[in-house]
Amino acid sequence: MDPLISAMLVGLTANLITVLPGYLWQGVKSLRERKDLLRKTLENDTPLMTILQRATTHLGSISERRLKKELRPAAERFLTSPEADMLLRRLYSSHVAQSDAETFAGVQTTFTDALSLYIDMEQDEAKAFGDEVFSVFYESTQRAIAAAIEKGNLAAHEAQSILRFRVLRDELLAIKKAVESTISPAPVDIDDIASFEESYRREVTAKYGQITPPDFDTAKKWPIGKLYVPPTLARLDSETDDKSLSYDEFVSEVYRAVVLGDPGGGKSTLVAKIASDAAANPEERLVGGRQATPMLVVLRDYGTERKKDNCSIAQFIEKRSASTYQLVPPVGALDYMLRQGRSLVIFDGMDELLETSDRREITGAIESFCRLYPTVPVIVTSRRVGYEQAPLDPELFEVFSLMEFDDSQVTAYVGNWFETSTEVPNQELRTSVTRFMEESEIVSDLRKNPLMLALMCNLYRGQGYIPKNRPDVYEKCAMMLFERWDKSRGIHVSLPFEEHIRPTVMFLAHWVYENPEAQEGVPESRLVEKAVEYLFPRRFDDENRAEHAARDFIQFCKGRAWVFTDAGTTDDGEALYKFTHSTFLEYFTARYLARKNETADKLVETLLPRILRREWDVPAQLAFQIKSRDVEDAGDRMLRALLERPLGSADEHRILVSFAARCLEFIVPSPAVIQQIVDACVACWIHIGRPSLAPSRDQVAPTENNRPSPVDAEELLNALQRATNENQTHVVDALVGSLAHHIKEGEDEDARLAIEIADQCPMFGSVSSRAWQEVASRATDGCDERRARIYRKWQTSASIGLIVGRMGLADFVKAHGIGPLFKSAPCSIFEGTYSPPVWWLTHQVFTYSFLLDDTQASRLVDDLRGFAAAVAEYPPPWEWDDDLPFAISHLVGRHAEDDGTQRPFDLDADALFAALVLCALALEADPDIAKAIRGTPEASGATKWARLLSSECQVDFERDLSQTALTESQRELLLRWSPGEAGFWTRAEPYPATPMGQSTP
Repeated sequence: MDPLISAMLVGLTANLITVLPGYLWQGVKSLRERKDLLRKTLENDTPLMTILQRATTHLGSISERRLKKELRPAAERFLTSPEADMLLRRLYSSHVAQSDAETFAGVQTTFTDALSLYIDMEQDEAKAFGDEVFSVFYESTQRAIAAAIEKGNLAAHEAQSILRFRVLRDELLAIKKAVESTISPAPVDIDDIASFEESYRREVTAKYGQITPPDFDTAKKWPIGKLYVPPTLARLDSETDDKSLSYDEFVSEVYRAVVLGDPGGGKSTLVAKIASDAAANPEERLVGGRQATPMLVVLRDYGTERKKDNCSIAQFIEKRSASTYQLVPPVGALDYMLRQGRSLVIFDGMDELLETSDRREITGAIESFCRLYPTVPVIVTSRRVGYEQAPLDPELFEVFSLMEFDDSQVTAYVGNWFETSTEVPNQELRTSVTRFMEESEIVSDLRKNPLMLALMCNLYRGQGYIPKNRPDVYEKCAMMLFERWDKSRGIHVSLPFEEHIRPTVMFLAHWVYENPEAQEGVPESRLVEKAVEYLFPRRFDDENRAEHAARDFIQFCKGRAWVFTDAGTTDDGEALYKFTHSTFLEYFTARYLARKNETADKLVETLLPRILRREWDVPAQLAFQIKSRDVEDAGDRMLRALLERPLGSADEHRILVSFAARCLEFIVPSPAVIQQIVDACVACWIHIGRPSLAPSRDQVAPTENNRPSPVDAEELLNALQRATNENQTHVVDALVGSLAHHIKEGEDEDARLAIEIADQCPMFGSVSSRAWQEVASRATDGCDERRARIYRKWQTSASIGLIVGRMGLADFVKAHGIGPLFKSAPCSIFEGTYSPPVWWLTHQVFTYSFLLDDTQASRLVDDLRGFAAAVAEYPPPWEWDDDLPFAISHLVGRHAEDDGTQRPFDLDADALFAALVLCALALEADPDIAKAIRGTPEASGATKWARLLSSECQVDFERDLSQTALTESQRELLLRWSPGEAGFWTRAEPYPATPMGQSTP
């Protein structure tokens, strides 16, 4: 036994420890990183290496006497085999579970049996040699666990709970089964098995390593890695706060898992990618750290085969190996692979077993399979809906949810799709992706689903754009799903879509939407009954023919996982049907409403009660959009009907104004109607803000808003900011005009609120375009004196004006003193509270000064000078809001190390003094950050100021301070502060965990 064998032992131990649950990797998420980190840890572990060195020397002398030279490669091959991995797992489980001697003896027996498959020796010699090698494994595993505990990677008292016990239980059960199997072991040839595995993996890679995206013009296959975007999964019923896992994290940890997802959510593609990755890279041990051969079982196919000849899962896998891959497994090979944990078994499509009774039978078969082969990793996929009717045993399986795509994943998929499906230069590709993301924002909820995203990519490629209104997008996607997708798959549809299918779907959608209990699934008999109700006598004059057409409609829907489809069965075995995506349920409901109500006035009359109750919001908006598109001037008439309705309560009026404003996202009314909507929004904002004009409100920030209205101010602002591009210019112009009118012509109270609205428009809401940034300057143009008077009169308005750069700090202090700089500023209209102005001043200096343009930087320096003057006029200490000191220290401590976020300033003495006071405020609040700052390299800007104040030597501090341009009084204040003779804060209370300002606008 040479050093190579020692290295293999260390590698084996590292491979095992990295993948077992229960290790606190503290952000090291990559399986490869985990292995490298632990391998280095073990190699640097002197006791462990001593054990290995002693064992290596001992085994070397034994090998000279017992092991022929030509058998040494076979021994090394064994140490890199799945059996060696399995042995370490079982040793680990036995150690953690503190098993008895009999269990360890069982592990040793299975080890000797496995070794004998690789090394051709006499039985006695094999046992003696195997016992010696086993002792090395035993000691090294025991020491590895001890090292992990000592270094904090594994808490001994948590081991069993972290492993969820099921892993320990199954490994120990595997030991028992392995010992029992040695009584009459089936003869196997390990070389034949290895050859079969290699061929099987090659075929799996070929089958699942390619993907055919939904494409109506071609059925071309692409390497799965070119198109696939790794999803995010969430562990359901997790005991930890961090429930989400990346693809790599999930694969590296998986043992027994159920993956639930929505139709078109990527369940089958996920397991195809796992199978492809595991088969193509067995040496990487990607799946649960095992060198496992993936075996994918399509449950629909297994269910059919099982009904024919009642075959077991293992028998089905063996049959499919021969029929699908043309590979006949060697005798006993499949059973051996499953018993030794050399396989990963994936069961795809539990939901495709439409009968609940069938699903329950298959569920039982899977659970029995898992008990028979306790160390085999198993993954099962199913739709979310219907899984609860036949769930797998939670003692055997963890349940994960396949999450929708976020924007970054959508962008990545779109880029991959266009790159594989079109041949365009890189620049044009980037432009297409950017335009797609912008144009599809209107249906951002729809593009989160991978199937729907692929359909939208098809739509964009074919038309060169995404329709600007949701109904058109839904309509075109539905048409593709109903017609072109069927044609691309060779499916003949007997019913005409336009005359029969679409109207029936609209009617049923409206009925289902009206009856929430039906949204979970409609029994087939009830569905036929409702379809007949619509078709007779509208489409058929004979009820029997209508019923026949209704049943044809059911057959049309069966098996389609896209729009309206079968979704399991009742307890009595009757099929259930439902809309697979709420988007299409809402769209077809809206189509029915627009079709049923002939005029715009009738549609408003029908929907008004729902709108006032804040119900049916999406279908109502879609119905307004459809009617506006189909009937001339319908949009103006419907929106005016809402705004001019006789006033009820203020809440009812605000609800109608909000609905009308949100309609601007997809309806393009006349400029006069837009002005009417904007004026109504401004009137609502002023009405919301008037209670804040009470004198007490300006002194103390409220603990909660006393505005229980269902519509808040920010909802109205968001609605205006989300208006479609065709409306944006008119919306901003109307807003500027309305605010200017109140500022110039209104009473002081209304003018004050209008100024606050103008100041805050760029800060609140969802848009930061240049037009919205200029609202304040345009609305107050020519009103400088009135705005200044309002800032002097109301401190809250002045605080907001200072924060948004409409008022200088020197003017603020002149009007209100220094105290309000350290106090939060309550918003009069919009929800929330601004952090104190001094926090914003520190924020600009330390965290985003690099974003400031020259004008903004000049204003910041002026404010620093104003702060220096305030410090001189109002000497410290100062009173402060409770969490302000920690907030300031957080900003300085977090960002002082990063010069890349700081702008170099040319500061005069006063501005420099102000910056140093801000640093001193932070260091006084949290002295610990001084240590971190002292460890940073020499730098410029804010970092340099922080380092100057963090000096541990008073003499050095005095010397450095004397080299600045500060005045004598400024230096004196800082010199008294440094040793703690003077402080800036009036009290020192415990600081909260969350920095102030993180949730501020």
